[in-house]
Amino acid sequence: MAGKKKTSERKKGSAEDDGKKLQKEVEEKTTADRKSSEEENIGEEGEKTVPLDRFLRLQAEFDNYRKRVEKEKREIIEHSNEEIIKKMLDVLDNFERAFQSLENGASLEEFREGMKKIYKLFHEILEKEGLSEITETDRFNPYLHDAMMQEIKDDLEDETVTEVFQKGYRLGSRVIRPAKVKVSRRQ
Repeated sequence: MAGKKKTSERKKGSAEDDGKKLQKEVEEKTTADRKSSEEENIGEEGEKTVPLDRFLRLQAEFDNYRKRVEKEKREIIEHSNEEIIKKMLDVLDNFERAFQSLENGASLEEFREGMKKIYKLFHEILEKEGLSEITETDRFNPYLHDAMMQEIKDDLEDETVTEVFQKGYRLGSRVIRPAKVKVSRRQ
């Protein structure tokens, strides 16, 4: 009987071992399934959150880019203004010298000559910066002229410029101030 007990205990032991093994395998399989389903959920969430994350990053990058471009634009404008102002300081110095010379007893003719030189220097600086006078003053052009008045002139064609009240200017190819003109009209 002792032999049978041992055999039955072995069978019991092996059955218990088999049960424990089976339970362990089920737990491992369940744990593995749970992990894979969690990974799938993370994958699904990842797919949902990745585009949102990308969108938010792109939005932040674009906002930073926009701010950087605005800052660079302000710096460029300040730098370009600085260059023009440095050139204009020569004109300002010359005006001060001219007025000082007038106070020190210079003649009006010398003062007038000094003013002509200052005007010429001022004009040259502006031309170097790209400023040019609008010289097309034969026919009225609404892109180049502001019609301030009309006058009836039967001997001229309609919309002929008869008088320029104020000169117009371009900076490069862009009109920055149209010429103010009087325009003819037939009756």
